[in-house]
Amino acid sequence: MHPVKSLKNSHRDLSQLTYKSLGLIASHYISQIQSGEVRRITVQRLKEILNKAISNDRLDKNELDEKIKNKL
Repeated sequence: MHPVKSLKNSHRDLSQLTYKSLGLIASHYISQIQSGEVRRITVQRLKEILNKAISNDRLDKNELDEKIKNKL
């Protein structure tokens, strides 16, 4: 299932993470948080983003989980 077809090739399987690669990811997250690059968004804003992506044919609503579809 790939609701955003343009991102299909950037998908990574988390089950294949190693201790070393998990540490690299954690370091990246920490640096992003420290530099202020991480932002919180509200549920309403997330709905707007998803609905816009659906309207622009970037996201296939039919591919989304039923719970998410019902909230949009």
